[in-house]
Amino acid sequence: MSSASGIEYAIEGEKWQNGLFTHVLKKGLIDKEADLNGDKLVRIMELQVYLRETVSSLSGGAQHPILRKENNKNNFIIW
Repeated sequence: MSSASGIEYAIEGEKWQNGLFTHVLKKGLIDKEADLNGDKLVRIMELQVYLRETVSSLSGGAQHPILRKENNKNNFIIW
């Protein structure tokens, strides 16, 4: 997973005290906002969807995290 595509910049800002991708990643894991199905667990596929949608939304479509390959077979628990 990468914070932005090869033709984009990874956005950073004081209001996040990090890059946007890192800010969203932390919120997704620590606050469990990436638990999209409400089972109190964060799986890799949920995190990928959460990052892709949230970073794109917060950046106004200027930044899009990318993945090399989605692997539904190994949808392991992260948090």
